[in-house]
Amino acid sequence: MMGLNGNGRAARPRGAPLGLRKRPPRRSPTELTAGAPLRLTNRREHRRRGTGTPKTPFDGTLLAATLGAGGDTWSDAVSGVRSRLPELSACGAPGHELVLANRIRSVANNRSASDEEREDVVRCAFQILIVLCIRDDAQRPAYRPFMLPQNYLAPYPINLESLRHHAAEKWSNLSVSEMLAWLGTHWGVGTHIRVALRKLRQQGNDTFRVRPTEQGLVVSPSSATVVPTYGSPRFQQAAQILWDLGALAWHPDRRGFSRTAFGDDLARNIHG
Repeated sequence: MMGLNGNGRAARPRGAPLGLRKRPPRRSPTELTAGAPLRLTNRREHRRRGTGTPKTPFDGTLLAATLGAGGDTWSDAVSGVRSRLPELSACGAPGHELVLANRIRSVANNRSASDEEREDVVRCAFQILIVLCIRDDAQRPAYRPFMLPQNYLAPYPINLESLRHHAAEKWSNLSVSEMLAWLGTHWGVGTHIRVALRKLRQQGNDTFRVRPTEQGLVVSPSSATVVPTYGSPRFQQAAQILWDLGALAWHPDRRGFSRTAFGDDLARNIHG
């Protein structure tokens, strides 16, 4: 008869072979499995090793290795991209942000994409972030020529002004792995949980893709894969407003707009 051990579980009969636990299959660093813990560093293990409690719940070492920047700093990565960055007008050149964004969309919409292709998405996204910092003119307002009300961006922590600040202040002396850990913690999961809590409180909608649980951060089993796409900058609405003001004129034969004399004056007053 099989007895019970001290934990109340059935004890293994004497002489029975030991069961071997299969090693889980290797996952791509960009893959998230529903129901799986998302905590990539183990606080208990850090304490056991005497390395202290990690400042972030993520370890960016794996992603940094995927980017091929394991020992680089953020400043090194920026310098490397700057040296081969094409002109803004060269929209089809390799390394241009539009080419990188189209690559991300192409792989994200391919359900049979390989692990190497999915890792390429991480490289492209990281390079786009670097390009945004390089293209920025720190001597001018980030949202020039628009004058945003004070605290307008407070509910939106991920914006061009905060990108400028973090790139120059917080990330400049960090390694790529440390920067990725910060990015995943604050702008990744932290922002997602904050937005999901706000939607749950204000609208009653459960939009959690990552849930804080007693076991750590866990990918929601009901969450669907989000496919990246371009935003809608509302060009049509902007053109309609300028047409209403008399700054644009519509040409039916060419099916397009052109600036009026008032539109030229308006542009000169804005851009100088």
